[in-house]
Amino acid sequence: QMITADALAQADVVRGRLVFQKTCAACHMLYGSGGKIGPDLTGSNRANLAYLLLNSVDPSYDVADSYKMISILTVDGQIINGVLAEENGSRVVLKTVEQPRLVILKQDIDERSVSPKSMMPDGQLEKMKPQEVLDLIKYLRTTEQVELPK
Repeated sequence: QMITADALAQADVVRGRLVFQKTCAACHMLYGSGGKIGPDLTGSNRANLAYLLLNSVDPSYDVADSYKMISILTVDGQIINGVLAEENGSRVVLKTVEQPRLVILKQDIDERSVSPKSMMPDGQLEKMKPQEVLDLIKYLRTTEQVELPK
């Protein structure tokens, strides 16, 4: 309800880019900048407000298999959560927030499960101030990169 045409007209795309860098860029790329854990948002349906809100409010609503969270319990008791980057007969490579490429030998895995949930936490927008949400939405709906202040 708060994201109206008038409210978006008053929003600031530069501040929106800063919000994106703080909350989204660790996992998502946009315009060639950011992380590679989640989908690259550059080509997504960002002009569609309903699409943006659904994927922000309920990121687990429709998760592609390639972005489902994998949890691994190692033989030494360590729990590792990430997205599968690659796998072969002897190792699994996960992308995690801390490490873009974490190699785990299969002989070191005690348990492994795939969650239907996205790695993206629920409630991202709820943690933001209303103005931050508006600024972020305006930035996400841009068609080219916005310059940062100097």
